[in-house]
This record gives sequence, structure tokens and C-alpha cells, in this order.
Amino acid sequence: MMNNDAGRNVIDQVAQRLSAKFPGVDPAVVNRVVREKYQHFNAHARRDFVPILVEDSARDLLRIMPSNTDNGHA
Repeated sequence: MMNNDAGRNVIDQVAQRLSAKFPGVDPAVVNRVVREKYQHFNAHARRDFVPILVEDSARDLLRIMPSNTDNGHA
């Protein structure tokens, strides 16, 4: 799991950016995807690359997820 406040802040920022890019996907789903991807890359040897790996991987998954566009958001 995330070991420090700075790490949590970075992952929260990734989730916020991806929520803005995917407004049709429930923010709770975006958060879950980002945190799952973080868990996957958490043991990566190069810690400075983890946020980039998480964001890229989560974005790829969110692109193929159905969106909630029936709720009036285009």
C-alpha cells in the first residue's frame, strides 16, 4: 500500500487527471482502477516511474471501459 503522504498525493492527482479525461466513468471506478494499478507497480525498482506507469496503465484500461454517457453527459 502507499507508504507516505507524498505517494498518496501523487496517486490522488493521477486519479483526478484521469477522472477529468474520462468524465463518463464514475470517479469511484477511476479511483479503484488507479489504486489497483498502483498495487501492481508498487514494487517497481524505479519509484520515480511508478506514477507514470500507473497513469498510463490506468488510462489504457479506462479507454476500453464503457462510460456512463446516458446520464446526460456527452
